[in-house]
Amino acid sequence: AAAAEPAAEEPAGEPAPAPKPQPVQKQQPVQQPARSTNPAPRMNLRVGDRIPFGQYPQGANGEIEPLMWRVLALESGRGLLITDKLIDCVKYHETNASVTWETCTLRRWMNSDFIRKAFSSEEQARILTVTIPNRKRGIFGLEKGNPTSDKVFVLSIEEAEMYFRDDDDRMAAPTGYAKEQGCWSSDNYSLPSGKKTDWWWLRSPG
Repeated sequence: AAAAEPAAEEPAGEPAPAPKPQPVQKQQPVQQPARSTNPAPRMNLRVGDRIPFGQYPQGANGEIEPLMWRVLALESGRGLLITDKLIDCVKYHETNASVTWETCTLRRWMNSDFIRKAFSSEEQARILTVTIPNRKRGIFGLEKGNPTSDKVFVLSIEEAEMYFRDDDDRMAAPTGYAKEQGCWSSDNYSLPSGKKTDWWWLRSPG
């Protein structure tokens, strides 16, 4: 799961009609964009809404589809979003070591490879950089991490408790692509639709 904070803006409105070509001018062909982008999130969003933003492989054969995000919080024109599905299977850290969010390889992947793969340049420009606290928490006595500046991140224990009603509200199912990457599905927990769910990472130490 990944959370992002696109800045909310009002739609620009209808574009002005194009001028008629003059007889002495030769009209140039219009270059098509390399990929389509989803509409920018609007300011009339409500907590709990689902919106498209970016795109990512989701089918078992890597089919690209729009990413759907759940609005977790809204404040001063900003929105905290989380994908409504488990979209990939990535280790918290590539080696067996005691690390915090600051130095884990998952953080580096989310803010580099993932963000470039999922969002166009225009969409990336809409994602805000925020300061992420990394408090001490957990049963293993791990020290707290330093605050980090991130565009994309996973939630902490406190945030997972704050933004979701209960365990059922936190459940999410993996996409076909995530399963192909090694995402495990639970035999004991499923969504009302019948789709099996899986674990998702938090950043809290321990």
